[in-house]
Amino acid sequence: MTSPFTSRIVSKEGGTGMDGYIAQKKCKILEVNYIPGEAIQNDAVPPDLEERLIKKGFIVRTGEEPRSNTSSDAQCGTEASKETAKVEVPVNTKDGVLMLKMVPGDIAEAIRILQLNAEEAAAAVDTIEAEETLILIDALDGRKTVKNAVRAKAEATSKDGIGDNAEGEGTGEA
Repeated sequence: MTSPFTSRIVSKEGGTGMDGYIAQKKCKILEVNYIPGEAIQNDAVPPDLEERLIKKGFIVRTGEEPRSNTSSDAQCGTEASKETAKVEVPVNTKDGVLMLKMVPGDIAEAIRILQLNAEEAAAAVDTIEAEETLILIDALDGRKTVKNAVRAKAEATSKDGIGDNAEGEGTGEA
């Protein structure tokens, strides 16, 4: 059984079997919301808006490579804001709800790791740098192999002096 959402997402091969467009950014065209990667039928984009939507990077024609950010995007700080904007992710704990503040890239990395088999996920945990990502994976992944890898990484990180220092003691170096 396939998900009802899969028909709107572009396949890895880059097509949906139809002519049209692919959303590159979250947008609304003729009262229909689209998310990045979603296929847009050819007749859903009015001809008078097509070039403007392509130029601003909202859509790309099916089969074409997405355009890199334009200079106007760089001037507005779009790239910087995507990397530094933090999203609050609620994690239920035995003591209540812990709100993790994470950049979208770290959330995506956690999701990618959660989809790996246990051995691959445990190996991937060793490459994680953000403590919040470790906490999120630990909260969501019930596999013992992965939990052990997360705990080992957290212990190694705290022994190396990386991360939060609860005692407030520093190394004296600036």
